Amino acid sequence: LNVNEDIIKPQLKYNFNVNNQRNVFFYPTINIKFNSLDNQLVSNTTNSTGYYKHPYEYELTNLVYLPNQLSNPLTVQSVDRIIPSDPINVIESLDELNKCIDELLLVNEIAIDLEHHSIRSFQGFTCLIQISTRTKDYIIDPFPLFSELYLLNKVTTNPAIVKVFHGCRNDILWLQRDFSVY
Repeated sequence: LNVNEDIIKPQLKYNFNVNNQRNVFFYPTINIKFNSLDNQLVSNTTNSTGYYKHPYEYELTNLVYLPNQLSNPLTVQSVDRIIPSDPINVIESLDELNKCIDELLLVNEIAIDLEHHSIRSFQGFTCLIQISTRTKDYIIDPFPLFSELYLLNKVTTNPAIVKVFHGCRNDILWLQRDFSVY
């Protein structure tokens, strides 16, 4: 593996913290709770077991599925008809992220996939977020947006939008740990 010592580590260039301690316990850093049903402020205190309460515990416990979410899925069109002709939208600024979120809020379902980097890193960190609708694809570069990606909660906590994850064994954990996205 070639290493170019002139390349600045992303966490130094973009000022985000990666905690590489072996015994790191998750704690929520969410400050704004989008799509709240209980109108409670976010409490980052532990419960009687010493663990942090999930910020969206009330919403998850009281989740009501919409009729279209319980009906038979739409028939998927043939591959040659669903491949978008538009270029992939690369999101690298707050303005682009806000535009992306506004567009995602207009659809009924999205697909999400993450890429994670853990070379020379015990805990690792999310290095790419991919979100697609039936007509548009977004590639989000998390490094310049690390502290703003919590805004994705406007979409991810919206119960009217179905979220489909690809190989999400760790994706949901990484979204919560790295960006406070639930």
